[in-house]
Amino acid sequence: MTGGDICESVVAFSMANNKRHRRTPPHSRRTRRGSASRAREPQWPEAGRYRMDVTQALDNGRPLAIASVASHVVEAARNGLMRSPTTRQRLPDLAHFVDELMDNDVAETTALPHAIAVLTPDAALAQYIHTEVARRTHVLADDITGLAELRVVRAWVAPDDDGIGETWVLELRGPGLPNGSAMAYVDHRFASGLKMAGLSDHSAADVIADLLSYPERTLDFDKVPLEQAGAKLRHALDRYAEYEDEVRPIANWPGHRPLLAHVLRSLPAGGEGYPCPMRTPKPNDLRGTDAAKDFAAVMLAEAFCDSPFRGTLLPDSLVWPVADACAVFGTEYVARHPAAWTPELVAWIMTWGLPSCVDPRDPAYASAPRVFGDFIRFWHDFIRFWHDRHGIGDEDTTASLAAVSRWEATYFQFGDDPVIARRRARTRRILDAESA
Repeated sequence: MTGGDICESVVAFSMANNKRHRRTPPHSRRTRRGSASRAREPQWPEAGRYRMDVTQALDNGRPLAIASVASHVVEAARNGLMRSPTTRQRLPDLAHFVDELMDNDVAETTALPHAIAVLTPDAALAQYIHTEVARRTHVLADDITGLAELRVVRAWVAPDDDGIGETWVLELRGPGLPNGSAMAYVDHRFASGLKMAGLSDHSAADVIADLLSYPERTLDFDKVPLEQAGAKLRHALDRYAEYEDEVRPIANWPGHRPLLAHVLRSLPAGGEGYPCPMRTPKPNDLRGTDAAKDFAAVMLAEAFCDSPFRGTLLPDSLVWPVADACAVFGTEYVARHPAAWTPELVAWIMTWGLPSCVDPRDPAYASAPRVFGDFIRFWHDFIRFWHDRHGIGDEDTTASLAAVSRWEATYFQFGDDPVIARRRARTRRILDAESA
């Protein structure tokens, strides 16, 4: 689901053979090729696996159709996938592509650059486009000329019942767009990074109704203040840049990334982003399906509780819940060589793993950082002694314990965070089902 029927991918773009003097952007270094009057094939640049047809986008009259195509083009340029619309040769940047469009004084090559000027981060290129299109007389639709005014007016969010992520729906308003929306999915396993998004000329109410129609999903949408939506979705969009290579592209994503970034800029400042600063070591549930690992985790937790590394003044009720969770994390996420707790893994456990496993109302929550530190000492000594593995030195243990101390205050802040609370409820259901 990508927020409804957003904008169709199409097959070909016919450029009129109406040439004029080439005006190269001042910051462009492209060298001229052969005669500008030779016949050109009706081609269009690749943007991932899509071919966009500007003519059809204009003809169908649907708001955001041209903006969608422009967003795909800007995203393709960001990823170095820009190709000439005439020769199919690779172009070094978006400026060269725009320059070729400007050779053709037709409605298509006026509308598309106009939208590109709004979405590109290149201020010099945008100014060049504005200067060029101002000389033209084509009448463009309001959604094209008013794209810069497109804004978010309302926002809703529906958390997954398993705490994995959240579905956002934004209501959009702008010239020529009586009803518009954006839909986005935030995946908490990727440090609350954006997994996909898309913009549509369907109303937000229709998109929400469509999402609620899937019987396998239970969603409950709540209205969110715009400053809160802005903080969280800008956080998610920034995080996507770190993990985009791990996320499979879909119909309009990441093609709509520049368009989404544009509408998010209309949201007011303020609000708080998502709490988790670290991604899940593996994007899966707390426990895997490997029975051997589960058995090993129980044995490790019991060995720790019987070892001198355990705090002798703490009763079993404060130690076991934390030791059990740490043993599961260790068998699932700690690397084989060297089998040390890295500061990055410790940070994730302190800011997501443990808060998702231990209820803050449980007295064990307050003692968890101390128990975790003791468990790290036990783990490193256990590995070195029983398996005679080299590569874990005292400096590794020191770095791991320093990470525990560094993230301890954040750990206590996240106890009542609603995102983590949903994940904790899901974890409890998993564990209860396994013990039933």
